[in-house]
Amino acid sequence: MRRPPFAYPRAQMQAQVLARMERGMSQAAIAALPGYPSRQTIHRWARADPDFARQLTYARSWGRDERRGHALQAQGYDHARAEAFLLAVRRGTPVRQLVRHREWPHRDRLDTWKRERPDFAQALKDAAQFAREVRDPAWARFDPAVADQIVLRLSKGETIPDLARDPAMPGETALRRWRRRHPHFDTVLKIAKQAGHRRRMQARSACTPALTEAIAHHILHGGSLRSAAQAVAGAPHPVTLYAWLRRHPAFAEEIAAARRFRDDMLVDRIVDSQGRGGALRQRLGQVSGGARRRTG
Repeated sequence: MRRPPFAYPRAQMQAQVLARMERGMSQAAIAALPGYPSRQTIHRWARADPDFARQLTYARSWGRDERRGHALQAQGYDHARAEAFLLAVRRGTPVRQLVRHREWPHRDRLDTWKRERPDFAQALKDAAQFAREVRDPAWARFDPAVADQIVLRLSKGETIPDLARDPAMPGETALRRWRRRHPHFDTVLKIAKQAGHRRRMQARSACTPALTEAIAHHILHGGSLRSAAQAVAGAPHPVTLYAWLRRHPAFAEEIAAARRFRDDMLVDRIVDSQGRGGALRQRLGQVSGGARRRTG
């Protein structure tokens, strides 16, 4: 609702506006207060009164510095919050999870605390170390037999997250600790991971009967080998599919049969849509057969 003109003493209201701006309030916030002028009215006053415009500039600059000071003060080290944060870390909550919640300092503020207070940085490091040792006491020591099982399972194609879900295997935290403390184990583990990756890639590119059937079904319904590489789950690159035609006779036979059925159904649709006789069907069949001979 529009305020009636001259609903308040201008000089008194200008003084109140300047005082609130010096304390850090913006013009938008002041205009939202009941009984205060709108931003347009304040701008009109400033255009009509150069002295008020100059005071408004000073008040705005002062308020900006005031807000910046409050922000820096809010980011300052808080001993009570820091102790509560360290306690939460000791109890096992990761730092990356704590900084996401509003009740704890965010990542930038935590980094500021660590720079300003080296004692807090060391205490945070000790709290995280304590949490790791308490959270995974069963795998605190390196077990060579379990390490051999880990290397074997990784080389066969399993991943580290797969092993972490096995209760009989150490978690990812313990595994990182083992790798950090035993460089030889870390080297062997990297080799096993590479071998497992190659095994997984070979399994994905295997010409299995199920994958052959899925690709043939895709072609039967109007697709091609190139589109099957994108549409069929688990299908390899089109270059690999064309290589399968040369290397796997059973795959080539299935794809050829699917292409023939696809072309025959296409001819039937064209004939039915045109409503013509058998001569047209025979002619289209000859054209389709010639195209298949040309394309292979």
